[in-house]
Amino acid sequence: MASNSNAPNSARESGIAATAQATELPATQVRTNMKSAKRVVVATVNDPTLLAMSIAAITGGIVRDRIIADLSVDPMSAITILSPSASRVSEAVKTFTPKDVQAQLQTAMIGHCNSFDPFCPEGAHILKEYLSPGKCVVAHVEYKNLTRDAATGVLAHLNALVEQMGAFVIIFVVCTKKQDTAWLRAYAGEFVEISKCEPGPSAQGAIVLTNVNLADHHAQGIGRVMVEAFVDSGGTYTYRSEPFIAERAVVRLAWCMRNKGAKIEQIAKLIGCNKSNVSRGFENLLIQPNNAVGMKPPKGSRARWATVYDLDEVWPRKAPDAGVADEAMKTPDSPKTGDSGHAVKAPPMANGTGSVPSNSPS
Repeated sequence: MASNSNAPNSARESGIAATAQATELPATQVRTNMKSAKRVVVATVNDPTLLAMSIAAITGGIVRDRIIADLSVDPMSAITILSPSASRVSEAVKTFTPKDVQAQLQTAMIGHCNSFDPFCPEGAHILKEYLSPGKCVVAHVEYKNLTRDAATGVLAHLNALVEQMGAFVIIFVVCTKKQDTAWLRAYAGEFVEISKCEPGPSAQGAIVLTNVNLADHHAQGIGRVMVEAFVDSGGTYTYRSEPFIAERAVVRLAWCMRNKGAKIEQIAKLIGCNKSNVSRGFENLLIQPNNAVGMKPPKGSRARWATVYDLDEVWPRKAPDAGVADEAMKTPDSPKTGDSGHAVKAPPMANGTGSVPSNSPS
């Protein structure tokens, strides 16, 4: 019988494939198997000053990357934003929207009104007029205008209609931290909470998107995303997303350095605080610097922080991170994919106007 000369190669390839499969990160497996969003997304915003930027950031993520808070979305050919005629939100959204995304955004002004409630039967009727397969409709409303019975009935109807039609709807609800929005979660197809976050170096602002429906996966680095906004010298906004680490920027820096092997003493000395403050900064974090889920410092983050601190001894410069960061600085308009799997515009590193965060991480 003739020998099979390819047998050793086949065995070796099988072994490599088996090893790769065995070392695949849990988060990667979860994202691969996760179904895309098919029903109404309700996004609560606990600060009205965040509304316009949140709409711009999320719609931009849908257009470019087909993703919202780590949940994939089917391709959308156009996005229509419904806004009352007396509101200035649509003007602000246009300002916050990257130029390459503006072409796919349309604004429909609801005439002769100061507010528009898509959760009431009349508002839902108007919203449905803009629904069609492969298109997204965005609306915003203040929580104080909602009526619970009407809203739950409308949501149940819209969920079924949107899923059947192959359309997509996002409703932003502006609320306060004290207002109870928990009842909306039971009826929304997906529920996302939006809150303010401290931006890193050169960033103009930052928000955190918490996908409540993915709470079981938060410990794997899935479902909580920080989105930073950057403004170039011409006033154009771009966005960069990454897995959420911590609300305070200096804690994120400490986390990154610790992940790269820095000692607590080194971190404390660099940022100018006590060792106990650094340790306390890590205590309440869902994902620790040394973790088993494969969460690492976002690409290019060292180059950004190196504009504020001398990191050579604490966070040595390495080719992978340095190369990505240098490329981002040279070509700020080229697409870039962060660790969250969310492709984003590489932000300008030198022209930002963000302030340097305070030092103590506690």
